[in-house]
Amino acid sequence: MASETLSHSGRGRRGSLIAVACVALGVAVTGCASSAHDGAADRPGSTASGVPNAVAGLTSTPTAGPQDDTSQASTQQKLPKGASTAIPSDPLASSAVVPVERSGRKVRPSISAIGGARPFTQPVEYADGLRLRITRMTQSKVTGQGPGVFPGRPVTDFYVTLTNGTKKPLSFDAVVVTVSYGSPARLAHLVYDQNSVDFASTVQPGKSGNAVYGFSVPAADLSQVTMTVDLDGLHQLATFRGKVT
Repeated sequence: MASETLSHSGRGRRGSLIAVACVALGVAVTGCASSAHDGAADRPGSTASGVPNAVAGLTSTPTAGPQDDTSQASTQQKLPKGASTAIPSDPLASSAVVPVERSGRKVRPSISAIGGARPFTQPVEYADGLRLRITRMTQSKVTGQGPGVFPGRPVTDFYVTLTNGTKKPLSFDAVVVTVSYGSPARLAHLVYDQNSVDFASTVQPGKSGNAVYGFSVPAADLSQVTMTVDLDGLHQLATFRGKVT
């Protein structure tokens, strides 16, 4: 992806996992994401989310990281004379990611994730049959010009598949995704581009939904990454931790 926990909740259009890159660790939790978008372009969206998703709640918006970089939509803009092109430091992540508030209320997810945090190569499975996995990850760089856009910023795109193994339709229109990296942990910058996609609002039993979330993780820290997905306030947070390829 070429644009940028804590909350990319999911982005079907271009598409809330609110990258919570808002919720700790990206606390952006995909619902908790805590940063403002860098670019002026609309955030990708799909019929489902709106998180700054990823964290900052994506209201099904993909995650939200420190700031979104909608570089592709800013390719025709020019930087003001004297404007800095230096990439700012990402903020420190909180010590723990917590579920984002929904409808103005705190939630207490009761459906447990089996086995706790998983490597990026293994799925997170829930007691009710729901399954979440990272199908692949790709590396690229931000392109384009304009206020809030930093050409050359690294981008990791996470391709996420959610399979509904329960017996009823499940809504994922407010997924919040959060991504953090390094030590001490810092919140990864959320990036949006033509690859960004949020989960569809509803996934029927036996069916799967796909989303793509982009975050800027320095190459030197790809071996130490944590991604947290806040799905719906009912399921506990899904956590992936380890090396990103």
